Amino acid sequence: MKSKVSIVNVPIKGWDEEIFEGVWKSIEMLGGPEEFASSGDKVLIKPNIVYGDREWSVDRRVLYAVTKAFVDLGCDVTIGENPLVDTNAEEEFRKYGIRDVARKAGAKFVNFRKDEQVTVKVENARGCETLRIAKTVLEADCVVSVPIMRAHALCMVSLSIKNLWGTIPPTQRHIGHRKSLNWTLAELNKIVGTKLAVIDGTTAIGAPHVGLKPLGLIIAGNDPVATDSIATYRMGYDPYRIEHIKYTYDLGVGEIDPSKIE
Repeated sequence: MKSKVSIVNVPIKGWDEEIFEGVWKSIEMLGGPEEFASSGDKVLIKPNIVYGDREWSVDRRVLYAVTKAFVDLGCDVTIGENPLVDTNAEEEFRKYGIRDVARKAGAKFVNFRKDEQVTVKVENARGCETLRIAKTVLEADCVVSVPIMRAHALCMVSLSIKNLWGTIPPTQRHIGHRKSLNWTLAELNKIVGTKLAVIDGTTAIGAPHVGLKPLGLIIAGNDPVATDSIATYRMGYDPYRIEHIKYTYDLGVGEIDPSKIE
């Protein structure tokens, strides 16, 4: 399947409805939600929630719009997340209002920190030999990664590929950091097989502690490598120099060459 990425401009100080429409347009340009799932399918929406406050987490309007698109298709939709390791997950979820987002969209919510974990063997591992992944993720017919666009101290960028780090438990994340964070991210993405990535570029977080920069973009794609590559170029980086993106490409998960991305 040809790797496709859509880029939609949204007003920086837009009304909620304008953000919703921008997200829905970004998915429609890829063929609509029916391109990724069918009525009755289990769809897992994985947002990027670092802290409960807006600055470090995906815009709630973007998360709502992505979720609603699949609910309206007739899918069995679950939002699932496990925030920053050294936090009280339930407190961060409360501050973010994630259960309200799920309820208003007509979806369920699961705290991955309390979800059953399934141990998966990694073939030809260069990172972790096994990964413990939330059962809800592995049981989904369609996984949708919904990150905020941000720079990252260790990985340079944190987008749809890095967003899957929240599908494994805190203890495994510590091991992954020691063994090889970038290779472990690539191996995790190969196992999970994200079908759709929708990046919240309404604002972007620059270098650590720089804060938010208004961008007014929604970037979506049918391939997490291609989507992250285009977003990375937009941030001023070369995706070939972002190790976890390059490694995920090397494992055959998606396309990194912009000339081969529609």
